[in-house]
Amino acid sequence: MSMSKFYLIAVLSFLSCTTMEPKFELYGDAVLLQNMKINMLSIKDVKYPDSASKMETLLFEGEKYNVQNNDVMSYEIYFSYKDSLVGVLKFENIMKWANDYINHLYVYKDEDGIYLQYIGRETEIKDKKGFVSPPAMPVKEFYEKEKIVSKVKKEQVKSFFKSFYNPSIASYKKIKEE
Repeated sequence: MSMSKFYLIAVLSFLSCTTMEPKFELYGDAVLLQNMKINMLSIKDVKYPDSASKMETLLFEGEKYNVQNNDVMSYEIYFSYKDSLVGVLKFENIMKWANDYINHLYVYKDEDGIYLQYIGRETEIKDKKGFVSPPAMPVKEFYEKEKIVSKVKKEQVKSFFKSFYNPSIASYKKIKEE
């Protein structure tokens, strides 16, 4: 077998193993979205101790971005409203094998607060089935609820809510066990 045929087979094998996932679509009231930041921590489907993650911005002050989400095992989505209310939605990427797989995020506001909802199948849109975050809360309250006391950890989590993570240059980094 010639080297060029070998390389072609290797590339095609690699491409067929990669799960092409639908891009994330974001829905919600335009006024809400204009005042929000949404960052997505994607955790790659690799085995311990080689787990890897990357942080990318999906929405920053009304501007939407495309994240690269192939072969993701689970997500942690950090969102903030006017940099004062924050929330996190965590879920595993269990829908990727469904024949009607989608990646939809919905932002809701009601009398109890602001929520983020993930819907992973078209058949679940009508009934609004999916993962729903707790209502957004003040940052201090979030630290208390999550038992975050270390100044370093507080700063890291604060940046997850408020910073911009450019999706075009984001790359996976090995997860350090704490």
